[in-house]
Amino acid sequence: MSSEIYIYNISCVETDLSGMELIVFAACDTANPTAAHNLVDASIMAGADCAIGFNAEIYPTETNDWVDAFLEARFNQGKSIHDSINDANEIAERLENIVYVAYGN
Repeated sequence: MSSEIYIYNISCVETDLSGMELIVFAACDTANPTAAHNLVDASIMAGADCAIGFNAEIYPTETNDWVDAFLEARFNQGKSIHDSINDANEIAERLENIVYVAYGN
């Protein structure tokens, strides 16, 4: 785990994330489109290939189910990020409060 602290402002990214293929932020409003910058946008600005976050309030149990389904599809089944999100969303369909946002590849 990197000991660097990620700091950004509107015009300056302080950390290079170009080696990151995928970042998943499983927390409320990590991809909130009303924020000037959010964690997903900041990660892409810093060079990450893909970042996934949520743009609403989410709940721990349901979020864990979504993340488990996503990781199972992506890493154990070898599915694409897009297909893995779709698999996770099948779990989340019964959970009306979960909304995801994915950027990048």
